[in-house]
Amino acid sequence: MTRQRVLMTAILAAIVVATAARQALSESGQQAAELTEGLERYHHDEDHHHTKPKYAYQYSVHDKHTGDVKDVWEHRDGDVTKGGYTLLEPDGHTRVVEYIVTKKGGFQATVKRLPPHHHH
Repeated sequence: MTRQRVLMTAILAAIVVATAARQALSESGQQAAELTEGLERYHHDEDHHHTKPKYAYQYSVHDKHTGDVKDVWEHRDGDVTKGGYTLLEPDGHTRVVEYIVTKKGGFQATVKRLPPHHHH
């Protein structure tokens, strides 16, 4: 192969590679534009169809054999969560905790300790 022919083959190969790279970049640009448009549409829809969180749960344990006695509850409606628990402590007192969590006020709890119940 002559030197000129090698040079022409190299130039043609470079043109083919450049054309393929330009095509790939063009397709990538189109995909990026479609992705950006989809994300903008998602965020727009999210703003208009935002659902507020809402749930409630509770459970209790009253095991006379082990002395494990407790009640727990919580419910949430949007940005307000309320809950609490009671717990029988080893010395017979009952701990009562009630709380509220709001966006503006944060977490606020009240704690009480009730004396033991004596059965006659």
